Amino acid sequence: MLIDVLHHTEDPVALLRECARVAPVIIVKDHLARNAMQRRTLAFMDWVGNRPHSVVLSYSYFSPMGWRDAVSAAGVHEVSQGRLDGLYPPPFSLLFGGVLHFVSRLERQQGSKSTLVI
Repeated sequence: MLIDVLHHTEDPVALLRECARVAPVIIVKDHLARNAMQRRTLAFMDWVGNRPHSVVLSYSYFSPMGWRDAVSAAGVHEVSQGRLDGLYPPPFSLLFGGVLHFVSRLERQQGSKSTLVI
């Protein structure tokens, strides 16, 4: 499971590849930004939630097409994707909820095998 991790990594595709190497199924919860306003909202949320804890803030959010490209480049297949509603109570849900969050189930593509190194 990768929960709000990929937008903090330098190379999310490499992380997804590594996850696929060691696990046949990957569950991802992260963010999608479809426009500049959503990017600014996510950046604000990231700053408020993570800056006090010295978390690296790269502000690298996937667009829907960027997410599809990353999944493909990582050699995994998206089995399902859904929105996460109800994360925040009203009225905050209007600004910070819904389409900004997604959860995805990824699986290794057919023919991909994990290699165990001991």
